[in-house]
Amino acid sequence: LSTGDLLPSMDASTVDVVDSWIAELCRNESFWHQRLLQMEPVELPFAVRSTAGAGNFQWREFSSARRVAGLPSLVHTAPSSVLIAALALLFGRLGGKAAFALAYVPETAAALPAAVARHIEYVVPVPVTITPTQSFAALCADIDTALQNTERRVGWLGDLRAREPDLKNVADCAGFPVRILRAGSPDETAARKFASGAALCLQVAADGAAMGVLSDADCIDAQSVTRLLNHLDVLIN
Repeated sequence: LSTGDLLPSMDASTVDVVDSWIAELCRNESFWHQRLLQMEPVELPFAVRSTAGAGNFQWREFSSARRVAGLPSLVHTAPSSVLIAALALLFGRLGGKAAFALAYVPETAAALPAAVARHIEYVVPVPVTITPTQSFAALCADIDTALQNTERRVGWLGDLRAREPDLKNVADCAGFPVRILRAGSPDETAARKFASGAALCLQVAADGAAMGVLSDADCIDAQSVTRLLNHLDVLIN
């Protein structure tokens, strides 16, 4: 902004919507502050962050209906959380970490009003902790709880890091090369909306029956994506 610039005006109804959202986001700042301080990225050996602007994205789908349906011990966990837990376990093995964060876009982010969305950081960390004695069902339950807490809070105001000195050097999970989204069903158009800056976006269907895979060919080759999905297929079988 320069001296003399005028800020765009908003009508009364838009002001009410923005004020309501800001009040809700402010109530959740302590939650995100703590999560950001604890955030540990996981690096995968086959993906780097996109630096090519819009990216050279390619779309494919992965079917997991038969596999997730065959896990009756997990009936109290959302099917999408089962698939995300399997991804977390795979990422932990590939990255050599037992405690890390997934970069996640809440399903509720798609419903944000445009006047609000531009001021919110909605690529958020979901904490994962894997222990040697933990069952897969327990991991799924932990992931499910973390995702529910995330969906209720969407994200944080874009100036949070600038206002909190101890967050200055915390990693930005929008810069993680792999991003997980959740949607009603795989949708390439919806996935592309949240893909900028990522090498790989994995869009998990709410019923866990399928996953859309959007990969930037400039950052990750097709063979690596196929290998990842093959590993996932073996893991959830």
